[in-house]
Amino acid sequence: MGWKIFAIVNAILVGMTIFGPRSSAYSAPFEIFSILISIPAAIGLALYAFNRLFLTPSAWRIFSWLFAAYSIGIIGLFLKQLVDKVAGGAALLPIAGALAIVVALQFFNWLALHRLGMGETVATARRVQGG
Repeated sequence: MGWKIFAIVNAILVGMTIFGPRSSAYSAPFEIFSILISIPAAIGLALYAFNRLFLTPSAWRIFSWLFAAYSIGIIGLFLKQLVDKVAGGAALLPIAGALAIVVALQFFNWLALHRLGMGETVATARRVQGG
């Protein structure tokens, strides 16, 4: 049930990213890339959570590593903003909390994609683990 809730919340966040306001023309290429990688990631997460398989596991395995590289880039940009804002006198705790949320969301999304790349879904993972 937790994975399904996470998949639904993630789909809402991706929808907000797609239809939300844009920050500036400078960040437009990055935002387009982010949208293009977030849509299949959200689909993969939903497939994993709702016990469906689509495409081959090897395609999802390749995509999971592409998503991992994207996630590392996102976290790196967030860390840079954290350092810049703290150096400018901003409070550390709220920014660090936001970073922790971003890291957790990216990690669990990658985990679902990685498991889908191994041919697993939530149901098959539970059988393997004996749950």
